[in-house]
Amino acid sequence: MKTWMCIVCGLMYEEEKGWPEDGIA
Repeated sequence: MKTWMCIVCGLMYEEEKGWPEDGIA
């Protein structure tokens, strides 16, 4: 799994956890 950083908003996104704030799993 990788950890991504949203360049626009600066949030960190971890694939293994998903992104519940935006409904991405």
